[in-house]
Amino acid sequence: MTPYVSSGRTRFNFVVMMLVYGGAAAFVVTMLSIQSSTFRSPTEQWAVAVPLALFFGGFGVYGLWNLLEALAIYTLDADWIVKRRWNGATQRLAWSDLTGSETRRGGGVTLIGSGGERMEIPLNFRYRNTAQENLGTALQPHLEALQEKQAAQPTPQREFRFGKSVATTAGLFMALVALVIGICIPLAPYSSPPPPAFQIGMLIFGVGSAFFFLWIALQQSTRVLTLTDTHLIDRNLFRRREVAFAEVQSVFSKVMPTNSGSIEFTTVQGAHGKIVINSQLPNYEALVKALHARVDVRETPQTKAEKTEQAIAQDARSQRRQTVVGMFIIGCVFALALAGLALNGIHDAQGSLDRNAQMDARGQQVMGLVTGRERHGSKSTTYYLDYMFRAQGQPYTSMSPITYSDYQDVRIGAPVQVTYLPENPHVCRAAPSISREQAHSRINAGYVMIAIGCGLPFLLVFLALSNKARYLPAP
Repeated sequence: MTPYVSSGRTRFNFVVMMLVYGGAAAFVVTMLSIQSSTFRSPTEQWAVAVPLALFFGGFGVYGLWNLLEALAIYTLDADWIVKRRWNGATQRLAWSDLTGSETRRGGGVTLIGSGGERMEIPLNFRYRNTAQENLGTALQPHLEALQEKQAAQPTPQREFRFGKSVATTAGLFMALVALVIGICIPLAPYSSPPPPAFQIGMLIFGVGSAFFFLWIALQQSTRVLTLTDTHLIDRNLFRRREVAFAEVQSVFSKVMPTNSGSIEFTTVQGAHGKIVINSQLPNYEALVKALHARVDVRETPQTKAEKTEQAIAQDARSQRRQTVVGMFIIGCVFALALAGLALNGIHDAQGSLDRNAQMDARGQQVMGLVTGRERHGSKSTTYYLDYMFRAQGQPYTSMSPITYSDYQDVRIGAPVQVTYLPENPHVCRAAPSISREQAHSRINAGYVMIAIGCGLPFLLVFLALSNKARYLPAP
């Protein structure tokens, strides 16, 4: 019996993922706990800390989960396959007891026993034995024997489940991101309280987007395709569709390129609807072969070709129309989000201008001392001057934005003129402050963001209309 273990690089990657994201979650909680004075209330503080900690902590737990899965050891011989997990638990399946298997592109294989037990084997973890033989290569003869066994004893009904797929993972990830954005942005500390419309709008945008992506994930993960003698049935948690083989007009496939390769889509066009499946479905090739075998084609090859060509053209027009509408809706949603962020920035900048105007009208001047200098940001750096002063017998500390040349000339302990409001000395500025100029720049940037948001839906529609080739099957 030859044991197969995952590669050291795979384990190292999951260890790094677990430590980096787990450390980020701990860092977020620690920093927000230390800087509690930045927030207006403890509720606001933890409402920001908990989603961020769950976001980073979730990735840390995902890395730990995959690390434990990578620590499993597989042992094969002529009669059995044995999986020994990291905690010593053992799962055993006899080759003669296998009744089915599920395969995914690059994702691995799931063996199914006669009692319904399932053994998941993640082949992308690069399992090898001491002779550097690949586990997938060792499994291939047994999978081919299983396919021959299924072909010799066909079942009248078969089920194909998507389960945990790329679309499910992406949907859950985007739902988590949207939820974090919807909660954290409205409750983040601002120099002046944002308008209620911004807070409510961002909350609705984040929570609504989270529910939308969660709906996509549930729709995909619960999707089951059932193949019977007379029908192809497609059902999930939310709906059910079926196409009778006697009413099938055409079955055609097309390949769409992606960043990581390509995805193949097969469309079963019926008289009263259609069902589309993609290559992320386990045993996708087996289902497509079964569909072609069960469709009763009574037409001549020429008639069949004509109907297929008509169905392809109709499907392309339908997909193009759906894509255009979807892109316009997505553009409008993001335009509203950009407008909300822009209006909040304009509101904040206008508050800064109002405070400067108040200090110009009735501010008092006093000499303070420079206590330090700071620089914030990486791509767009902002420079600050730290200073302290006394007003009404009480010491106050603050900081003001300054130019880069003033930042270079700063000397710790040098005197600096400070202007403050007598009724609220926390509203103050140093003499070299450029807060007024920064406020004008933020207002202009806000209007530019609004203009971009207004044009975004139409830009996405134009891109959707210009790419006609993606809706047609590949040659």
